[in-house]
Amino acid sequence: TLDYLHDRAHWEQWFPADYIVEMVEQVRLWFYSQLFMSVVLTGKAPYDVCMAFERVLAAPGEEFHKTGPNMKDLGQACEDIGADVIRWLYARQNIQENVYWGQAPTSDIKRRLLVLWNTYSFFVTYAELDGFDPRAPQVPVAERPVIDRWLLSSLERLIQGTREALDRFDSQSACLRLEAFWDELSTWYVRLTRPRFWNARDERDSLAAYQTLYEALVTIARLFAPLMPFLAESMYQNLVRRAVPSAAASVHLTEYPTVRADRVDEVLDREMRAAMRVVSLGRTARGDAKVKVRTPLRRLVVVFDKTDRDRGALDPAGEVARLVRDELNVKELEIRDDAAGLVELRVKPELKALGPKLGKDLPRVRQSLAEGRFTQQADGTFEVEGFTLLPAEVLVEHVGAAGHAVGRDAGAVAALETALTPDLEEEGLARELVHKLNDLRKEAGLQIADRIRLRYDGAIAPTVAKFRDLVERETLSVSVDQGLTERGHTWSGELNGVRAGLELEKA
Repeated sequence: TLDYLHDRAHWEQWFPADYIVEMVEQVRLWFYSQLFMSVVLTGKAPYDVCMAFERVLAAPGEEFHKTGPNMKDLGQACEDIGADVIRWLYARQNIQENVYWGQAPTSDIKRRLLVLWNTYSFFVTYAELDGFDPRAPQVPVAERPVIDRWLLSSLERLIQGTREALDRFDSQSACLRLEAFWDELSTWYVRLTRPRFWNARDERDSLAAYQTLYEALVTIARLFAPLMPFLAESMYQNLVRRAVPSAAASVHLTEYPTVRADRVDEVLDREMRAAMRVVSLGRTARGDAKVKVRTPLRRLVVVFDKTDRDRGALDPAGEVARLVRDELNVKELEIRDDAAGLVELRVKPELKALGPKLGKDLPRVRQSLAEGRFTQQADGTFEVEGFTLLPAEVLVEHVGAAGHAVGRDAGAVAALETALTPDLEEEGLARELVHKLNDLRKEAGLQIADRIRLRYDGAIAPTVAKFRDLVERETLSVSVDQGLTERGHTWSGELNGVRAGLELEKA
C-alpha cells in the first residue's frame, strides 16, 4: 500500500505504524500476515502497538451475518442514529468485552451525550440573550468565585487525564473521564451557578461565569474532537468561529489542549469533593424526611469518621460551605467529631439465622433489641441477653434521632434538623410561590428574558409583601401589585396549604 518496492523514502516515513486495531480473529489473519511479511523483509515488526477487540453482537447477544436479516448498513445506521453516537459507543467500550448493538445501547449513549448538549444549549441561550463576547477582557482566574476556580482546576485535570489515556491508546478511559466531567458540569456547576447567568446582579461576576463555562465547553470539544469529530466541529464553529472569525478554521486545526499546572488546586478539589458528598447525603435526608428542598431548615450537622478521607476537608465557614448551605437550603452548617444525639442504631434479628440458634429465647432477644438493650462490640458483634450475635445474624439500621433526618454512607453522616419555625415556613412558601410563578411563565409561553407584571390576591398577601424583593428578582417582575384584574395568564389554588390567586402578563 505504501509502495515499498518503488518509493522506499515515502515508505520509511510511515513505517512502522504507531497503532493498529482490529477484531481478535485477526490475530491469525491480518495481524499475522503483516508481522510475517515485515519480519521477512525488514527484520522487525510493522507496528509499535497492536490491539484487538472482541466481537460486535446484536443485543442481547445474537451474531451478525452479512447476509442475515439483522445486518446493519453503516450508512443507514449513521442516518438513523448519528455517526458520533456510533463512534462514542465504540470508543468508550472495554475492548476485552463484546460490543452489543441495538436500541438499548445506542439510546444509553444518546442519553449520556444529551447531558452535554443540554449544558451547551443552556450556555448558548443565555450568551445570546446577554450578548456575551468571548473576546472581552478576562476576569483573572484568581478573582473569580470559588466554584469557577474549582471548575477550571477540574478542567486541567481532565486535560491531563485525557491526554495520558489517548497517549496509551486507551479511548475508554478518555471517554469515561469526559462523561464524568460534563456530568459534574451539568449537575453541579450549572445547577449552582444558574442565577449568575439569567438573573445576574453583578456584571463582573456574570462575566466570570460566562468565561468559565465558555472555556470548559470549548476545551471539551477540542478534547473529544478525535472521538466525535462532527459534534466537536459543530460546537467549535458556533462557540469560536462565529464569535472570533480569525480563529482556526476548524477544531481539527487547533492544537490539542495542554495542561496549565498553575490552575490545579488540589486543596480546593478535595474540599469540593467533600461538599458534593455532603450535598448528596443531605438530599437523601431531605427525601427521607419528606421536606421540600424549597423549605429552608435551620441546621445541617455533618460528621466524618476519624479515618475518612474527607475529614477536615470542608471548612464550615468557607465559601464552599456556603454553596452547600444554598444547595440544601439550610441556614447553618456544622461539622462535629461524633454523631451522638443525631443517629440512633436500630438492630433487628435475622430470623432465619437466629431462629435455630436461639430457639425459645428468640422472643426475649428480639424484645431487648427493639428496646435498645444491647451492646455493640468493637468487632461488630452485639451482646444481648447473654448471647453474642454475629453481624450476619442481625439487621442493622441507622435512623435519625428525634427531630433529625439522616443521610449516611460508609464514612460520613449528614443530619438535618427538621423542626420548622413560622419564619422558615413562610420563607418556604415564598420560594414555592417563585417556583409556581416560573411554571406559569412557561405555561404563558413567555421567553426566558421576558419581564412580567405580577398581581396577586388571597391569604398569600403577607408573604408576598415580606419577600417582595425575592419574588421580583427570581421571576423578572417589573411590578408586583395586590388585586386581580382578570387579565393575562391566571391561576388560583393553594401553595403549601395557603390560598393564592395569581395573574401575570408580559410587561
